[in-house]
Amino acid sequence: PIDFFPQPGDVLSVVGVAHNDTLNVRVGPGIFNSIVDTLDSTGDTTANGIARDLGQAIWVEHNTGAEVGWSNSAYLAFTGGTDDATPEVVAVLGEVPTAESMEALGLIVAGSLASTEPPSILVLTVAPIVGDLGEITYDVIGLGDDSVYGYRLHVFADPVSDGFTLRNVERTFLCGRGVTEDGELCT
Repeated sequence: PIDFFPQPGDVLSVVGVAHNDTLNVRVGPGIFNSIVDTLDSTGDTTANGIARDLGQAIWVEHNTGAEVGWSNSAYLAFTGGTDDATPEVVAVLGEVPTAESMEALGLIVAGSLASTEPPSILVLTVAPIVGDLGEITYDVIGLGDDSVYGYRLHVFADPVSDGFTLRNVERTFLCGRGVTEDGELCT
């Protein structure tokens, strides 16, 4: 048992799960326990304040609304504040990026805000909606900071003749230990 993360009633968001996958909620901590529920790639859940360190992973007990179960904490984070990361992305890249597809543009944007040491994981969490191809969401997980676990990047673009050009990037901070009372900053 560990008692520092998370507290009873803390709302945690699913992070780092691909848009076409789900987070398994298991009857007990560990991958060998049966699955009792799943959460989608952008779902939320409420922590019960109980966690277990299994050596290679910390598992958290939570309430999905339908079931009480356990999930690997690597796929759960506190959601912090949101800002406009567009100027930072353009500064890192040296230009407003354009790509042949929204997936490619999202990867360029996510890569510009990723860490190289340790290497971040880039996960497509919300695919473009058919008929509305100007939005996509990527999670950038693993920044080498135990406070700021990563970012959820909501990328907006405009169609151009050779694909899509970046319009703006909304960055939501994914926090590893918690958030301030106003919910804006990672603690």
